[in-house]
Amino acid sequence: MIQRLLRILLWSAHALAAVATLLWAIGRLANDRWHATQYLFWIPTPGMVLLLALLVLLVAALSPFVVAPGRLRHARTGLFASLVGVSIVFAGECNLERLVLRPSPVDPTQPSLRLLVWNPAVDRMDDFAPRVASQDPQLIAIANRPGRTDWPALQDQVGGSRAIARFAHLSLVSRHRIIRWGGAALGIEGARKRTHLWHGGGEVSQDKGEALFVELDTRAVFGRTLVVWILDLPSDPELSRDANVATAAATIAAFSGRSYTRNPMGLDVEDDPAVTPRGFPPADLIVGDFNTPRGSASIRRLTGDLRHAYDIAGVGWATTWPRTFPLIAIDHAFVAPWLDVRRYATIDLGAGGHLAQVVDLAPR
Repeated sequence: MIQRLLRILLWSAHALAAVATLLWAIGRLANDRWHATQYLFWIPTPGMVLLLALLVLLVAALSPFVVAPGRLRHARTGLFASLVGVSIVFAGECNLERLVLRPSPVDPTQPSLRLLVWNPAVDRMDDFAPRVASQDPQLIAIANRPGRTDWPALQDQVGGSRAIARFAHLSLVSRHRIIRWGGAALGIEGARKRTHLWHGGGEVSQDKGEALFVELDTRAVFGRTLVVWILDLPSDPELSRDANVATAAATIAAFSGRSYTRNPMGLDVEDDPAVTPRGFPPADLIVGDFNTPRGSASIRRLTGDLRHAYDIAGVGWATTWPRTFPLIAIDHAFVAPWLDVRRYATIDLGAGGHLAQVVDLAPR
């Protein structure tokens, strides 16, 4: 009787491993091109490694007490092969080859720019500015800034022209002068209405996504201007990520809303829509909270041939959410081919709902 129960347990372990590996593999192959497969793509690879490792240990512990038929021995081999295969994929997703193939030394005399990207995702953080300033950024991109943000302190931190642009819940603070900027609500439908409460008030809102573009005068660093897009897409898990990004891309391409040119006196002059090209200007840098994991096929609808900064200089799992136990990377930074990334890291600033991204940029 005990032998039979143990054999059933062994078969159940093998069946669980087979089903989980199949679903994970479908997610990796289909990605989020379809609504149904996006949930399989969200299965974290380290979770799969942990599950298979535990099942291997369980099978190893029970096997001495079970007279295994040939099929069960073959299943044991398949389980171990699944663990090895998923572990290899995990190593690739973590860019572990960088630990062996170290990049060439960085020329310290080459000009660079440090970017910090963060979605605090909290209503209030009294020490928000000091936390951001701790990373010594020259360019700060913020989604969902906390209330009572000390903007002068952040402007002092970046130095230079202390330029700032804000649209809805998106903000950019820059050492370099702003040439032109504009923002758009992305019009993504279907998100649940949410109630936000704070001391003395509250509101009911429905997230439809937002985007801000800013053109910066970075000729002193890069020899050319830099166009930055900041995005924040809805977080509702039941929404199709591919449909979300398709809507966002179409809205940005058709943008004809208000945009502004900043004159030498630091004043914004509204552009004439009759002579202003439609759409955001082509991006050199796209950052923000995409609310879909790194490697998502859907994101390419927006980013085109821009590369993820993590793919250039990142190493490790480098996840961003949730901050207290980061499982997935839903905050991203994409750079144009003419830009190089010296460093990519996700940083816990000790508060908020997301880790921050810190990216050191230089001309390629």
